[in-house]
Amino acid sequence: MCENMTINKCKVFNMRRDGIAAMGGKNVTIQKCEVYDIGRNAVINTGGNRQTLTAANKVVTECSIKRWGRIKPTHSSGLVMNGAGNTASKNLFSDGNTAILCGGNDHVIELNHFHNLLADVDDQGAIYAGRDMSSINKTVRRNFFNNVGSRLPGGPYGSGCTSTGTHLTTAVYWDDHESKHTVSENVFYRCGTDGGAVFFNGGVFHTVQDNIFVECHTAYGASRYSQSSWNSFLAGRGDYIFNNQGYPWWENGEGTSPARIVGYSPYNWVARDNGTQFYVDANWAGVMNAVNIRTSTYLNKY
Repeated sequence: MCENMTINKCKVFNMRRDGIAAMGGKNVTIQKCEVYDIGRNAVINTGGNRQTLTAANKVVTECSIKRWGRIKPTHSSGLVMNGAGNTASKNLFSDGNTAILCGGNDHVIELNHFHNLLADVDDQGAIYAGRDMSSINKTVRRNFFNNVGSRLPGGPYGSGCTSTGTHLTTAVYWDDHESKHTVSENVFYRCGTDGGAVFFNGGVFHTVQDNIFVECHTAYGASRYSQSSWNSFLAGRGDYIFNNQGYPWWENGEGTSPARIVGYSPYNWVARDNGTQFYVDANWAGVMNAVNIRTSTYLNKY
């Protein structure tokens, strides 16, 4: 556990595994550091209690982070920021694959520059989170993204990489039911291939507003999953929805065990000022398994 400390003006490079690893704890600031040519993750700064939504207040700011994943290029990130209540601000992320992997709640990603990312991968985002429906309320605002997208030939992996289509690489990627995030006041220049500069894969209650898209393949896109898809996905992942008074937009259901969430439209997300794509469709209304993340079964991992 790391608590109440600052890592300031350090240069970390040519590391075989991770660059800076500050896992767990609270009140850690990593600032004005240069981290480059790293074998796996450049920076890991995780912490916060998701059961109580207690923020860790861990910050990465004014850092230059380049060329991570040199030995393990996939599933290595410029910054791993999991837990609750952490911030990445005023950083440069360049020349790598996923820049920020951000599981958890109440994170803020702002005033960063994302440059020349995802050139040799498929199905990834410069900012990525997925497969956790309780991992909500992240804010991506006032960032600049440029030249983000795959340059590989052969089309997406789902086609066997033999089609003439483009790859699913995006600047902001909320994957596999990830829900309720805000993407606002960003500038996207030459970002995204198939799917768009911003892409939601099956999630709900996202807001995209006041962004500028320039020379992007598509501004934003989404895929929506049916009620049966939500239920089958959650049946094997019962820990991903939680009952918490901090998020009253889930309604309690009765008469089933475990308790179920009813009465919402899973495609009630909005996009304003940069296009329109607005789903409110009762035919796609879902019924979702729910558990209480506060129980001992789901102890905080960070």
